[in-house]
Amino acid sequence: MKKIFLLLIAFLLLFNNEDDTLIVSKSDDDDIKYIAFTFDDGPSRYTDELLDGLKERDVKATFFLLGCLCERYPETLKRIVREGHQIGNHGYDHRLLTRLKKDEIEFQINKTNEIIKNITGVEPEILRPAYGSYNNRVLKNIKTPIVLWSIDTMDWRYRNSKRIYRNNINKIKDGDIILFHDKFKSSIKGALMLIDELMSEDFEFLTISDLAKVKDIDLENSKEYFRFASSMLNISPSCP
Repeated sequence: MKKIFLLLIAFLLLFNNEDDTLIVSKSDDDDIKYIAFTFDDGPSRYTDELLDGLKERDVKATFFLLGCLCERYPETLKRIVREGHQIGNHGYDHRLLTRLKKDEIEFQINKTNEIIKNITGVEPEILRPAYGSYNNRVLKNIKTPIVLWSIDTMDWRYRNSKRIYRNNINKIKDGDIILFHDKFKSSIKGALMLIDELMSEDFEFLTISDLAKVKDIDLENSKEYFRFASSMLNISPSCP
């Protein structure tokens, strides 16, 4: 009966899909785990290498981009969008927003949006503040959802692909948002090592927006998100 039900769901998704409707795969045992790999502080001279690896594996990711580097690597930025990855705002030059005045915060966000839109025609719909740092004053000036992370791979500290893999392979679970930085070559190699192993363990890699859709979560402006747990996982066992 369960198998028939899943097949029916798959049939309805396939034949009632509109252009903006996400289709995800389902196994008979419903064992697929959905996660989002995110990359901060790019684009960089290594981002194209990462994009090559993601394309080879048919994996989509989310890139939180710096405006000043988008100006430096416009063709890489265009490729990120062209190949179906999601882009997010990470500020213009990685300034700590909590130390900035209102007009400076607005510059960091608005200037980056402007640069990205001018180059790609697409404006970021999500934001990750530099260092993941924000306060109430910052929140008042952010008009998009704020996406943080549930797992920091610490790639920025270790700069060793094998250690990145070893330290994180047993931590990642359904609904996680995983933080990397594509400005380090070791991070790219470590991320691809993790992807190869996780794919064999029935993980599926989605952009932030698609992961939220799978988990039936509507992203709200000025609200922080650390991971996307299934609504079923949020039900208290003591609930009557």
